[in-house]
Amino acid sequence: MPTGTLTTWIALNSFVLIMSHHQHLQQRLFDAISTVIGADTLPSAGDRDRLAMMDATVLELVTVLELLRYISHVPLALPHFTTDHTSVAGFHVKKHTKV
Repeated sequence: MPTGTLTTWIALNSFVLIMSHHQHLQQRLFDAISTVIGADTLPSAGDRDRLAMMDATVLELVTVLELLRYISHVPLALPHFTTDHTSVAGFHVKKHTKV
């Protein structure tokens, strides 16, 4: 899997799960889209200014760093270890130290 793909996959799946738990938010977004765009028109970039709630939702929840902070997926990651003796900011770190 290419670098960054897993993080993006986790973020997008988490967004879907979060939205599934907040059906009231889904309904408000659907109502806003229906009112502004309608059922017979495809959305365009020009609609963004009239869909403030949708814009805020996308900016807050899909922003990968914010979403990953919210879901805290780090405990699921594999532990990392140093591969050699090294030093960080003047501190000696032994080989195979968990970081």
